[in-house]
Amino acid sequence: MSSAQIERMQEHLKHLRLHRIQSLLEASLEEAARNSLSYSDFLDQLLAQEIASKTEKNVAMRTAMARFPSSRPWRASTLTSSPLSTRRRSRNWPPAASLPIERTSSCWGLREWERPT
Repeated sequence: MSSAQIERMQEHLKHLRLHRIQSLLEASLEEAARNSLSYSDFLDQLLAQEIASKTEKNVAMRTAMARFPSSRPWRASTLTSSPLSTRRRSRNWPPAASLPIERTSSCWGLREWERPT
């Protein structure tokens, strides 16, 4: 193949955003000539490589967007305080019985305890 034809093919592949095929084009053409591959087999191999590349890129992008935590051990990354320290902090809160109870009005204008059952 002439270099002008390969350059044209490279431009077309760039325009179509087939970057993996673009990077492998010359080596794939030489391999196809050595193994005397049919056009359909040659095209099938190139497209399979492009699909694999795009799938790998898509998985990497979605994994990055998911913002998974780093690969630190589970306990080191998820537990910032022990359950005991949480329990100690909750002892300082007032007991539930001393909290004010809010009585709400219903849509009929009756308080909750005045409503007929």
